[in-house]
Amino acid sequence: MTNRKWSKMTTQLWRNPEVALLSLEARGLFAELVVWQLEHGFIPDDELYFERLYGRLCVDFHQAWQQVTGILARTDQGWVSPFVARMQEAENEKRQAAAKRQQKRRHTVSRPTGCDLPSPSPSPLLSPTPPINSSPLSPSPTSPEGEARKLASAPHPNCIQWWEKEWLRTRGTRYQIQTKDAVAVSKLLKMGTEDEVKARMTAMLDSQDAWLARSASPTVLLGQWNQLGVKSRQTSAQSVRRGQPPHEAGDDLRDEWYKWHSRVNGFVPEWPGAEKASLEIEQLKGARR
Repeated sequence: MTNRKWSKMTTQLWRNPEVALLSLEARGLFAELVVWQLEHGFIPDDELYFERLYGRLCVDFHQAWQQVTGILARTDQGWVSPFVARMQEAENEKRQAAAKRQQKRRHTVSRPTGCDLPSPSPSPLLSPTPPINSSPLSPSPTSPEGEARKLASAPHPNCIQWWEKEWLRTRGTRYQIQTKDAVAVSKLLKMGTEDEVKARMTAMLDSQDAWLARSASPTVLLGQWNQLGVKSRQTSAQSVRRGQPPHEAGDDLRDEWYKWHSRVNGFVPEWPGAEKASLEIEQLKGARR
């Protein structure tokens, strides 16, 4: 985004009445989070992480965070500023339109003239022997057709397409693939075959566990790989409805437990229960300090 577009966007942001009512500390935090959204597409719902990054900007970071998130919108991936999201969408549409125009120019074929026509070849009836290499050539790997066939058989795009298909089947909406999802799929393919990855993706999306169904993503599958391999469907009294399941009181504790295990240990064990999970969180916090 050019400096002129950035200046125009920030001017309109600060003129927003909701932003103007923020405190000076909250406005500074809001500016940092807007830059984060421009780079990553969304703002993760992780107050602890951002407090470590920008806590120096605020005397009371928790209060500033509450003010800023009060004017943001929540999505499946995290927080977003609706105004910035609209600006990014308009920018992407302009880029796609420009790319289509450029592609159309490249594929424009000029009308052939008499000089451009090839010389007539001799009749095959007059030729005693068939021409050499008369069999149809197979597409080159570097040609568009050969490249399309090569990509279609690769396990990485196949798994991503499978995840999008299964998400649409179980959630009724389209899944927006992020960069971290593509990285997670690459790691999953090192842990198992393409069929195993697809099977555990389906098991996660069909899981009856409310927290697992609500947090389902290729990144979460990395931490739940062993658990989903033992039992494809987890039993629970909470049934998964079409779309995201309702939020429960115990989900916050489980999210916190999952976050601390991922940061400190680099993997997530099997859920031990609410009482033991609280003790593990305190131990992990102490180890992190």
